[in-house]
Amino acid sequence: MAQPKKATSRSKTKIRRKSFRLSSVNLIACEQCGSLKPAHHICLVCGTYRGKKYLDVEKKERKERKRVQEAEAQRERQRESIQKVPGKTPSSQTRQLVSKPLTQRTTSK
Repeated sequence: MAQPKKATSRSKTKIRRKSFRLSSVNLIACEQCGSLKPAHHICLVCGTYRGKKYLDVEKKERKERKRVQEAEAQRERQRESIQKVPGKTPSSQTRQLVSKPLTQRTTSK
């Protein structure tokens, strides 16, 4: 493979790499609600684009709220099932370990 005769200078490297920089997003105010949104996109706050309603935002919020509540209920059921089993919780094992003197905690072979 061919090798360069001279090292590439910092300025040439930076000139080459300047095309890879991130461009800023063009945010505009929504006509309906006034919140900032990307240009030529549907507003995620009110669900409109150019005065027409395209998204039912309330329906999405209800669906998301229901999903979060179901996940919380399932976590609560898991916590209750763990607490029902006696002596299997990690907190009770930790309490037993701390209550013992240091000499009894260490195991010798």
